[in-house]
Amino acid sequence: MVSGYIEQNKYWSRIAKECGVKFIPVVTPGFSNRLLYEAGIDPWLCERTDSTPEKFKEMCKGVLPYIDDDLRMVFIACGNEHTEGNAILALPEYLDIISEIFANR
Repeated sequence: MVSGYIEQNKYWSRIAKECGVKFIPVVTPGFSNRLLYEAGIDPWLCERTDSTPEKFKEMCKGVLPYIDDDLRMVFIACGNEHTEGNAILALPEYLDIISEIFANR
């Protein structure tokens, strides 16, 4: 998942530059809609599991080259989606990583 997200950010950053638009890289700690799928709410199942703070940190570092110098933004996908396994806003170690990697960017 980590390398896939980095590659996708690289790809879309290039496309955005070619089209003359700004790009905001995306990072995520993981994803699983299993609860929603099993409840019959989502008709599809997608799981990107085995999230760890170390993998999230690697992903954050990996998108640094794609941060626009003017925008200085990163989108943290679903930082508080408990039903999708993305509750990093409640986990200090993830918040520390965000601060460490992006605060002085």
